[in-house]
Amino acid sequence: MDIKEKIRKLLALAESPNENEAKAALLKARLLMAENKISEKEIADIKSQSVERIETIHQCTKMTSPWLIALSDVIGTHYCCQAFRTSKYRKKTYTIGFIGLSDDVYICNNIFHYAADFILCRTDSIKKEMDRRMYGTSYIKRAADSYGYGFVYGLNKAYEEQDRQQPQEFGLVLSMPKEVKDATKDMKAEHFSSKAENSIDGSYYHDGYKDGIKFNPSRILNEKKHSGLLLNT
Repeated sequence: MDIKEKIRKLLALAESPNENEAKAALLKARLLMAENKISEKEIADIKSQSVERIETIHQCTKMTSPWLIALSDVIGTHYCCQAFRTSKYRKKTYTIGFIGLSDDVYICNNIFHYAADFILCRTDSIKKEMDRRMYGTSYIKRAADSYGYGFVYGLNKAYEEQDRQQPQEFGLVLSMPKEVKDATKDMKAEHFSSKAENSIDGSYYHDGYKDGIKFNPSRILNEKKHSGLLLNT
């Protein structure tokens, strides 16, 4: 089979709603391109890969669900995308988005969406389970944010372990594509910090960390695919 045809089939497989299958296909396609010195432009007739910028439906502030920023950084990096946030003039609310090649950003957006919803569902449960008269609003918020940050760092740990198990040559193809770097080179890097990250409750952080370690969106993505609910970029 012609090498370009192999790449075409792999890129087609990257449409899979299964996270692990899609990622493996994208990595293998890029690896073959690197080994055979085939550029994105050379396979443009096989699969167009434009750089896309999308905004998610998720918003946060430094006081409300600030862990969403950290979550976007972790997931964006893992899927070779650049996470960003926007806010209107003099507004404190941030909208989260991603920039990446079309296949990457499609997967990245969906994984982020379901991870964020998973955490928000759990933090809502935490808030409902705790008696405000006994714990107070401030501590309940601290508990919920601690779970959120714990999940993010647990997920990052799981991704790092997955990457370590990949063949050594996959290190280069796991990096952000040049096209994405060029598209984001003029973006201003702004440090984001929240008091919540410096006021962690160990117990809830640990619960979140455990859930982040074992989080697997493949089942959810398959369910959404069959029901026609996958997000479009």
